[in-house]
Amino acid sequence: MRARKKKNCDARLERCSDYIVEKIEIPENNDKPVYLEIGCGKGKFAAEVAEKENCLFYAIEIMKDIMVMAIEKGAAKQLDNIKYIIGSADDLLEMCPENSIDTIFLNFSDPWPKKRAAKRRLTHKNYLERYKKLLKKDGIIAFKTDNHPLFEFSVEEIKENGFEIFDYTEDLHESGIYNPAMTEYEERFTEMGQPIYHLKARMKQ
Repeated sequence: MRARKKKNCDARLERCSDYIVEKIEIPENNDKPVYLEIGCGKGKFAAEVAEKENCLFYAIEIMKDIMVMAIEKGAAKQLDNIKYIIGSADDLLEMCPENSIDTIFLNFSDPWPKKRAAKRRLTHKNYLERYKKLLKKDGIIAFKTDNHPLFEFSVEEIKENGFEIFDYTEDLHESGIYNPAMTEYEERFTEMGQPIYHLKARMKQ
């Protein structure tokens, strides 16, 4: 996805600088679940979950012209439990302590449809190996997408790389499965009648 350059992006980011961090730092006495959304886009999901739930929420997005909109949503709500990282999922192990995340959210990730680009999909085995290091023992990956080929690919990758799948559905909004918030893409696709594919996965014990 190519982001349109946002006017005054750097100045807007500076105004929200209290919400921007370079890495995940969790207080020693923290008793809240720690959530990580990788590829948060415009930030609707992150801001709504952080507002609704008693959690620590970290949102990562590589494109600052998109991330600025996400950060402004958190700042507008004056949330004190959300932080944003402008960076790449390739650097997760440098950004995040091991065994520290309760839930990793992958919402409407870029499908990278060409076969030669499979390694760039956020459910590719290379990324799953990173997630294993970051998740707590009972930590969860929560994945949803409108793209059926990506969903099928993800199911196989997840099964083959040490995870077990639960809360599987090919129509999230008709399933009765808890959906903590909708993304901008999700709202748009749902209005068009597009089913949302969803699963959760945890590491096999």
